Amino acid sequence: MINQTVLLKASLIIGLFLFILFGFQVYQFKKSHESLLQELYRLQVNFGKSVDGNDPYVKNEVKNTILKNAGKIQACYNEYLGTKPKTTTGITQIDWRIDIYGNVLIPEIVRSNFTEEKFRRCLTDKISLWTFPPPPIEKYVSHKFSFAKR
Repeated sequence: MINQTVLLKASLIIGLFLFILFGFQVYQFKKSHESLLQELYRLQVNFGKSVDGNDPYVKNEVKNTILKNAGKIQACYNEYLGTKPKTTTGITQIDWRIDIYGNVLIPEIVRSNFTEEKFRRCLTDKISLWTFPPPPIEKYVSHKFSFAKR
């Protein structure tokens, strides 16, 4: 009887110890997870992915370059309209990176109302040829292009 009582108490103590140890591990995980998220946010801002959208380079140089090249994007749209598609109005969001020399890296469509692959490829091909003023560090750009038949 005494052995069973001692064994039960020892089991409870070990169980309590393991429960406390598990709780501490969960606490440490949450703490390191929060730290990693803060570091990720810092890296995004430092490498040009302006999380809050207040990057003056994106607001000025990028915007101006997009406006200067709007005719090339319009040409893709006009060619698309020539195929007499069902969808003629919509938005296409494209993102890309700009390296420190002003070259476009990996333009890709994030979302679009248009499914025609030739039109989508035309857009990314045109953007890949653009040259931006060289930024001080690599920049991330995400831009929405609006299309409407006139």
